Amino acid sequence: MDLFHRCLKEQIPVEIIYLSEKGEWTKRIVLPRKLDGGAVLAFDLSKGGIRRFRMDRIFAALPAAKANKRKFPSLSA
Repeated sequence: MDLFHRCLKEQIPVEIIYLSEKGEWTKRIVLPRKLDGGAVLAFDLSKGGIRRFRMDRIFAALPAAKANKRKFPSLSA
């Protein structure tokens, strides 16, 4: 949660690994806009709009600048 607070304040994009409601893993780059209890409202760069991401479904998160230097595990089964 501290990561999202910092990135919200500094307007830094975050790369996340997220489990959708359908049970699908996705990698997203989002720009946090508001922390809402157990969720983060963020502009999803790939979808081009504001989305709500439940914190309990975020598997991993890194500032996007650092994420480019570090590889997340493959999402393929």
